[in-house]
Amino acid sequence: MGNGTDWAPAGRGGGSIWPGSMVLIEFPDLAAARAWYESPAYQEILQLRTDHIEGDLLLIEGVGPGYDPRERAAKIQAEAERQEVGTEA
Repeated sequence: MGNGTDWAPAGRGGGSIWPGSMVLIEFPDLAAARAWYESPAYQEILQLRTDHIEGDLLLIEGVGPGYDPRERAAKIQAEAERQEVGTEA
């Protein structure tokens, strides 16, 4: 589980492009993540999260051992900035 203290993507003005906190939970595979989300135990407390925390839940297929999230985030941010520049013209 990560708390965002090691790295956060830079957005406009140096801030994060994801405001607030980010929580990462690793599962062996996507099926295990879905099973956790759909479990009676999580469903029982889900309303606590949704009533008190605004945000999205993303279930994402895992990445290989050489994956660098900083590199991927930089590519996504550069593409977003190119698109933003293109719409300003």
